[in-house]
Amino acid sequence: MSFSRSDYRFYDGVPKDVVANVKYRERLMRELQSPSGRSEIPKIKAACAADPLFFVNTFAWTYDPRLGDQGKNPVVPFVTFDVQDELIHNVFECLGKCDMLIEKSRDVGASWCCLMPMCHQFLFESNQQFGLASDTAEHVDKTGSKDSLFWKIEFMFRLLPWFLRPKYLHNERMLLNEVNDSSILGSAASGNAFRSGRHRAVLLDEFASFIRSDGYDILAATADVTNSRIFNSTPKGTGNAFFDVREKISKGFSADGKILQIHWSEDTRKNAGLYTNGKGYRQFYPGAMDHHLYTDDSVVFLKHTPNGREVQEMQFDSDYQFLTDGKLRSPWYDRECRRRAHPMLVAQELDIDYHNSSFRFFDEGVIQNVLSTQKREPLALGTFTFHDDDSVIAFDRESKPHWQLWYHGVDNETMRPLEYMRCAIAADISAGTGASNSCLSVVDVDTGEKIAEYANPSISPENFGRYAVQVARLFNEAFLIWENNGPGRNFGQKVLDAGYGKIYRLRDDVSIKHKTSDIPGWPSSPEKKFALLSNYRDALAHGLFTNPSEAAILECREYINLPGDKVVHSAANNSLDPTGAGKSHGDRVIADALAWKAVTGLKPQRLPKGDAQMKARPVPQHSMKSRIMRREEAEKRTEFRVWS
Repeated sequence: MSFSRSDYRFYDGVPKDVVANVKYRERLMRELQSPSGRSEIPKIKAACAADPLFFVNTFAWTYDPRLGDQGKNPVVPFVTFDVQDELIHNVFECLGKCDMLIEKSRDVGASWCCLMPMCHQFLFESNQQFGLASDTAEHVDKTGSKDSLFWKIEFMFRLLPWFLRPKYLHNERMLLNEVNDSSILGSAASGNAFRSGRHRAVLLDEFASFIRSDGYDILAATADVTNSRIFNSTPKGTGNAFFDVREKISKGFSADGKILQIHWSEDTRKNAGLYTNGKGYRQFYPGAMDHHLYTDDSVVFLKHTPNGREVQEMQFDSDYQFLTDGKLRSPWYDRECRRRAHPMLVAQELDIDYHNSSFRFFDEGVIQNVLSTQKREPLALGTFTFHDDDSVIAFDRESKPHWQLWYHGVDNETMRPLEYMRCAIAADISAGTGASNSCLSVVDVDTGEKIAEYANPSISPENFGRYAVQVARLFNEAFLIWENNGPGRNFGQKVLDAGYGKIYRLRDDVSIKHKTSDIPGWPSSPEKKFALLSNYRDALAHGLFTNPSEAAILECREYINLPGDKVVHSAANNSLDPTGAGKSHGDRVIADALAWKAVTGLKPQRLPKGDAQMKARPVPQHSMKSRIMRREEAEKRTEFRVWS
């Protein structure tokens, strides 16, 4: 679906400079109103029907009330910039054929561009039907509201010349062309949207803002209504249907779907003086320059400001504070960053950043640091299989790899851990229906290093409880902790039925004495969950917990803050999860946090010092203890060099 302006033979002659475009429109209308020019009207109509970009850039207008504050007319000609041309072209290519997702910065005209192809077909094609939906009914059609989609359509129709202006009816959320019987219908975001009809295409505008349940319901309702759903939105985190649709298309699960991105840096109103630093330049424009001339802090200018027919570099003040953070920036972007109250709003409204477009619980800097210093490929992938007496048969590397191991076993066949290892195992239990994972996190108590991870979306809570006991016995009678809410009750009962005694029992963490009850498992509540994840976050930030699992660390991005010291997974409120098995719900994070809680409640093993310690307890290479020992050894070598 590549776009070339030369493919649109009438549009190719339309000037793109706004002033020149207005003069072109005025000259054309004068000619068409003259006696000799009236005979050319049928040709102009045919050109508009054949070339939608010619139609838009010659006869369509848009509205921006902010221009009134600058002493300008808020009604402006719709002169598209390059990425808008590409968007309109791609929407036309998708009509009636496939879904299309548009991820965008705010205020780049994407809604207008999505409406234009539908308006064009409404005007020039017979018996067409299109659907429009937005996050609220008022944003679809409300009398007098210039924010509604139907107002935008009628605004464009009103300003068309008389020979293009359609004769139509407008009832509540319905436009009907009385000449060719084409129609545009509107709907609020609900599970019944367009369910009873059939449409050539349906526009779901600002889809990420739909209430979560409505978003998934409308996906189900529209799947059989049309072959072409146009999802248009700025990101709002990862816990919504918009993000899930994007993931499906980008990973090839929706083979015919298309994704188009419109970033603010492609908007000619905002990219004057576009700059970045050397690191960012290499990221966005690899191979474009002789990179060795630039350091990561070097400012590299990427765009120039048009001035009439000349192209000149934008003049910056000598004391301009360039920000060399690797992002694309411009004076407009720098100003907008200062205007917005929180970095999350910049990520959401400008950066098309899904993971940072919500109030994240885990700091991104910590996540990046853990990924760069601790992430490692597992030493083994596979599944433990057991005898009926819970003894391990083998570590099966041929089956589905539910386990990732980061330790050297006694032997490669069973991957039984070394006898000296003291372990804690934490379980996060799912319903076993395939929608989310049941997880185990195995941590070395004496080093704080995660050594194994298990994830399986299809194991029932009862079988998971039996399996966790087998795993705990394998890992040298490990200490076992689990969340006892929901399916954790069934899990815990099977642990007790197996007679396994090295388990976490409810403890009063608030009192000084920390009294322990006889209640097995850890009971979750909003307050306790906040404290649990806060302690785990602190352990990651200070290097106390070593986590080599990339999947587990990336899941940390999916937890968000809510008012009142609450933390939830971003998909927690979804009433419908259409993504099937393997969808992440932050299960590894809860297991890791519980494992850290278990480690902090167990006393580290007291070992002999010096060489005797190394013989009694080898230290894993990537553990916190190993890093401390290496630093101490380096300090000793430095002292020796100084005194010698």
